[in-house]
Amino acid sequence: MNYYYYTPEQFGDRVLHDEMLECTVFNDWFYGTSYDSVRSDCINIGVFNPTGVESLLARPDVDVKVVRVVAEDKTRLIRQLNREEWPDVREIVRRFNADWMDFDGIEEDFECIKILNGQGADLVANAMLVIAELTPWLN
Repeated sequence: MNYYYYTPEQFGDRVLHDEMLECTVFNDWFYGTSYDSVRSDCINIGVFNPTGVESLLARPDVDVKVVRVVAEDKTRLIRQLNREEWPDVREIVRRFNADWMDFDGIEEDFECIKILNGQGADLVANAMLVIAELTPWLN
């Protein structure tokens, strides 16, 4: 995954010139996916919030499959807490709650391939499920 940093003016120019597939603002930060960051000769995988998914699904020039990876709340929180030696617990809880609100009911809003986030055999089984679901779409 590549990140590019633009000033608000540069980002706004890219949006106005239709150089972005999708974009959003969160906490006064601008996020988006530009046309030049995807390739037409392969599958492009991205991580998006529901607003980004809505934007992509509304575009007639892209073909999108939504895959939702689901993990138990406890698992998500433990992973986030273990990423750093001295985690910002308040920020982790804020983000956890924001994600819960943003993604609650998403399967009713979009047609999703849902996989459970696990480890070992569960992870392999879920990866095989996604491949099986996407194979007809790839041909």
